[in-house]
Amino acid sequence: MQTSTVVELSRKNVSYQILTEEHLASAIECLSSTFQSREPMTQALKITLEEFKYFAEILLKKAVNDQLSLVALDKINGKVVGVLIGEDFVTEPPERIETVSSKFLPIFELLGSLDEAYKQQYPVESGQLYHIFMVGVYKEYAGLSVRLIKIAESIAHKKGYVGSIGESTGHIAHQINTKRLGFKEVEGIAPVYYDDFHYEGQRVFTEITECQSCRLVFKEYRLTN
Repeated sequence: MQTSTVVELSRKNVSYQILTEEHLASAIECLSSTFQSREPMTQALKITLEEFKYFAEILLKKAVNDQLSLVALDKINGKVVGVLIGEDFVTEPPERIETVSSKFLPIFELLGSLDEAYKQQYPVESGQLYHIFMVGVYKEYAGLSVRLIKIAESIAHKKGYVGSIGESTGHIAHQINTKRLGFKEVEGIAPVYYDDFHYEGQRVFTEITECQSCRLVFKEYRLTN
């Protein structure tokens, strides 16, 4: 198991480490508070902080075992200030995911439709694509998401992954992915427009106004690293 610091950044006294059990409680708090307060779909569905914490705990416990996720730590107080959940793109869902609030189901369906569209058009096997699933950073540490993703991609590349894939759910995330990190929208995979998306006959994302759609983005390592 890899638990040592991967890289250190003097700015704001932040270090980056592979997610381990010791980080779990602080990582749950960071991921939950950042997503519940800022992620468009989470806000539109009125997912509560406690509901998100339960969901985050399930995800992060699997992430600890997978050893493909990172945390950014404030070296002064030891607090997790940023979290990146990374996984194999064809990994199995975490145990107990079916026990989370039903409010999450539209999110699962929307993201799942993009991922399945990719797999049908571009067959992929385990060990090929690194899925950047979630990245959450406290506002006062803005900018760390770029560093988290770059370090995570470096680790994934060394493990034999040939590229990264992810879903841009908001405008800022999409700008970071495409303008600063070199991702491109996947050719042949149409974005899912929030205003047009239906779940069980209901347009559940009409409250989202900051961005129009969720887009699948991809980066091939051998062309960028």
